[in-house]
Amino acid sequence: MDTTQVNPETFWDERYGESDAIWSGNVNIALADVVVERELEPGTALDLGCGEGADALWL
Repeated sequence: MDTTQVNPETFWDERYGESDAIWSGNVNIALADVVVERELEPGTALDLGCGEGADALWL
C-alpha cells in the first residue's frame, strides 16, 4: 500500500483488514516475566496501542 496519500485511519483499517491476525496473538514474554517476577496482583490495566490486544487479554 502506498502510504504517502493515505490518512492514518484508512491505513490502519486496511492494515488490520488484511488478515485475521497480524501479530502472534501471544503475550509479550518481557511483560509476562515482569508480572510473574513482581507477583503483581490482578487489577485494572490500560494497554495503549495494544494492536490486537494479546497483552491486554493476558493481563
